[in-house]
Amino acid sequence: MTFEADINAFRGKFLNVNGYCDFVATSIEALYREGESALDEWMADCEEDGIAPFREEEEQKRLTLRVPHHIDSRLTIVARQHSISKNQLIVDVLEREFSAQM
Repeated sequence: MTFEADINAFRGKFLNVNGYCDFVATSIEALYREGESALDEWMADCEEDGIAPFREEEEQKRLTLRVPHHIDSRLTIVARQHSISKNQLIVDVLEREFSAQM
């Protein structure tokens, strides 16, 4: 969960789903309701499309990445804003990029 100051709202995101499932609300209480609704819709869409809604545990591979200092600094800032690790941020960005290309 993060707070998006530009829209004055909280954003939640489900992890370990096959795809991207997020939700937005202006209060924590509403965020819980929106999360339940988003998850229900996600599950229904997956069932309709014949897709497993959650990722199976898969073997993780190690990747060494060299980045310029300014990119590492930005990764740190954005990861903190989203309360995730830099590793998870990089994985999320790659997954979105790969999904957009399909």
